[in-house]
Amino acid sequence: MARRKQQDPELITDPKELEERKEAATAYGDENPDMYVEYCHECIKESEKATHDIRYLWDECYKAYRAKIDYSNKQDWQAKVITGDMMAVVKQATAIVRKAFRQPDWFQVDAQGDDDAITAQFNRELLSFWLNQQHAKFGTKFSDACELAFAIGQSHEIIPRWEDGTGLTFDLVPPWQIHRDPDANPRDPWSGNYWAHMEWLDLWRVKALGDQQGSRYVRLEDVTAAENQWPAGESQEKRARRKSQYHQRNSYRQSVKVIEQWGVVLDKQGNMLLPNARFMVAGDVLILNPEPSPYPTLRWPGVSFSPMPDMFAFEGHGLVESSLFLWLMSCNLMSLHIDDLNWRVNRIREINRFLMEDPTDVIIEPGKPVFRAETAPVTGDIIRDAYVQGRNTDEVLAILQYYDSKRENGSFINQFVAGLPGHRSNITKGEVEIKTEQSMGIFDSIGEDIEEAAIHVIKAVLETIIPNWSEYSYPPISRVFPNNPAFAAFAQMGPEERREMLEANCDITVSGVTAQIKNSDLIPRLQFMMQKAESGLWGKYFKPYELLKTSSTTLGFYEPKFLLNDQEAQMVEQVASQMEAEAMMAQEAANNVVQIPGQKQLPQGGM
Repeated sequence: MARRKQQDPELITDPKELEERKEAATAYGDENPDMYVEYCHECIKESEKATHDIRYLWDECYKAYRAKIDYSNKQDWQAKVITGDMMAVVKQATAIVRKAFRQPDWFQVDAQGDDDAITAQFNRELLSFWLNQQHAKFGTKFSDACELAFAIGQSHEIIPRWEDGTGLTFDLVPPWQIHRDPDANPRDPWSGNYWAHMEWLDLWRVKALGDQQGSRYVRLEDVTAAENQWPAGESQEKRARRKSQYHQRNSYRQSVKVIEQWGVVLDKQGNMLLPNARFMVAGDVLILNPEPSPYPTLRWPGVSFSPMPDMFAFEGHGLVESSLFLWLMSCNLMSLHIDDLNWRVNRIREINRFLMEDPTDVIIEPGKPVFRAETAPVTGDIIRDAYVQGRNTDEVLAILQYYDSKRENGSFINQFVAGLPGHRSNITKGEVEIKTEQSMGIFDSIGEDIEEAAIHVIKAVLETIIPNWSEYSYPPISRVFPNNPAFAAFAQMGPEERREMLEANCDITVSGVTAQIKNSDLIPRLQFMMQKAESGLWGKYFKPYELLKTSSTTLGFYEPKFLLNDQEAQMVEQVASQMEAEAMMAQEAANNVVQIPGQKQLPQGGM
């Protein structure tokens, strides 16, 4: 049976019913706050149990990415080889994404109808300002999230946040601090019943929540109270669990575990109290009663994604996962080979002490003389090698090359995607083209999933900026967009009008990654079209300036100074058209003149 999505019958749109449910949920929290605390822990326990193997794989892949292997059981003389192959693969893939999001035209906002054209233009200008590298640094933050996704299979949880005095900012939360409903659908960051964000915060930060003007936080004194001041009626199990949620980092700093849970809120009988809500627990104490989500359409602020989504689970796969075992085998094989070389270079030597003049002098050094005892027979070696074995370096190198070829075949970022020459010197041009096309095709599919994730982040960004940005923020709207009627009207809008803006029919498209990949294939095609444009037969059907702009963008030049802009190009075309018209008029006038030998030129038909 297909899983029911959160948009179906459980959403409540009636404001009156929603307010009644909020009051009921608050009453539950005031009467029995431990009910929500237990509900939170049960959700986290369910999520951890379902993702136990996945979280273990994250840990192993992250170690490989950081080039860390546990060699603690080895002796000091044994080799501990660790290569950086996995980090190189991840960095190469991240470089492609980072370069793609450096392009100024990597996203577009288009209206589905004429009524939403103004809103679409407004959103384009709004996003262009806040997502650039001088403000929220979307390109850097999103690339960092992709880097972790390539490494372990799941990105950071990207949380857009509005901060007074700064504006839009992004928090990157590691996926192991997020507990999501195991029934969440692949590629859908807002599916499932719940989403819990767990983090350790300094105790003084939790105390500061109560100092906020109009604060909604409650029972903060129970969080900051000493252990001897905890309620006497608490069970031993709860007190033990509560102790584990405090951590003395040093003699001055003490941290407390804070859990922010979003999604469906249920009572003990499994009945729904609120469909899309949030509440907070700190130190096993409910400090924020359940309240409806402040976002107009989002269920929670975080967005996470996978470069290679799974078919059945939300958590997907990364680039390291397919090559992890081969990388470990290669490192172990190289370590064993170095150990073998060590045995053969620093051989075990057999010393016949009875043949030595000084039987106690058994330390062997290069160039050291060894004296034979006078009573010792002349024959017989005093020192001889006890371990001699043939070389096997060629065999080991062949095995390593085989392992590397298998890793290449299982990796989606091989030499051809990364732009490397490869191992074989006699590789054919056709083989390079075929493998490059196959690898680029796979990474193009990865790029589409990444772009879909970027669209989700942009939606969360809009729902963060539009309700919060005002003339009282820094920077104010009028300072960023002076003399702009659309933003002047936006500054005067109320909450309901801004909510309607978010419900406009605007399509967000992101094409930075796939465009970056396809550019290498577009260049020869554009060169072919340029040859057609120069042909007298086909040239009249081309727009030369548009073709030149497309070629310039494909080559990586966005609005270069050596190329005319649109306005200058239009002026050149007008001048060219005028000159062409004047030339045609002059030609027509010349055709109307008849040359008579020995006489002046007379107009044709004149006397």
